[in-house]
Amino acid sequence: MKQAGGGVIGQLAVYRVLLQVPPELLREAGIRSLEFDRAMEMEVRSPELQRALVTAVEKTLEVQVPPGQFTR
Repeated sequence: MKQAGGGVIGQLAVYRVLLQVPPELLREAGIRSLEFDRAMEMEVRSPELQRALVTAVEKTLEVQVPPGQFTR
């Protein structure tokens, strides 16, 4: 969210991105709500969800996601 502008602008960007991801992928990852919790950090392990998120970010926000974004 910080990379999307932070604050309300960042939240709206994340919301727009998540709307582009197939709902079943979000449910399988345990994401049941688009409510934002500042204390929540989430690790995305599903390669399919990772690809869907990258595609959605690049399409919606018109930015390129660096390779390895989901690896620590």
